[in-house]
This record gives sequence, structure tokens and C-alpha cells, in this order.
Amino acid sequence: LIRRQNPAQWRSFASSSLGIDLDKIRLDMIGVSDETVDISLPDIEILSVELDHERTDFVDFDLPPFNGPGEAARTLNEIYAEHKEEMGHEVLSNETNRKSAAAKAKASLRQLLTPQLPENYEIRFIGL
Repeated sequence: LIRRQNPAQWRSFASSSLGIDLDKIRLDMIGVSDETVDISLPDIEILSVELDHERTDFVDFDLPPFNGPGEAARTLNEIYAEHKEEMGHEVLSNETNRKSAAAKAKASLRQLLTPQLPENYEIRFIGL
């Protein structure tokens, strides 16, 4: 076996979801003037990351049996949790993913709010 720079090797199958948490929109983030509704949106965040455990392979050369006898310092669940977090941050740091999530969030909010407003009102989003 060849020890690589990163001792943990992954082949992952996962799905992730980015968006805004609607619970973080407060009344002071909404302004109405004339025929315009301005909404300040919270930052895009990771809403979920799900690993397909049956299709995900993990080998850590620092854990037994590769490093000799002994107890593993971390459980597989801890390792998966760390990997999920890393994957979520990787998805969140991608600008294309963030723009797509922002566009979907704005479209969803517009679809939700437009029927509640008088016909000639415009919705503007601040941020994102």
C-alpha cells in the first residue's frame, strides 16, 4: 500500500441542499413603500447533506488494519459526520451553487407572496 498525503480516501455518493432558512426572515427585514415590497434575505446556507452509505466507500490508512494493531480513535459514524460537514462546505463555497440556490429561493418566495399582494405591487429582494 502507498500512503497518500491525505490518509483518508473517499468515494462518496451524496445529495445536498442549499437555500435560505425562512425562519430567519424577521419583520424588520421587510419594508413596504408605495407599490413595492422590499425583503432582505438571510445568507444561503446548507440545509441538508445526505450520504448514501451503501454506495460510499471509506478507507483511512491511519486506522487499523493499515497502521497495525490498536483501537480506532474515531468511530465510523464520527468519520461520516466529519465528511458530511466537509462536503456541505464544499458545495456551499461553490459560487454557481450559491447563485442557483439564491435564484430558487427568490422564485419560491415570489410565488408564495405574489398572490397575497395587490396586483400592481413589485417584490424586490435585497441581498444574495
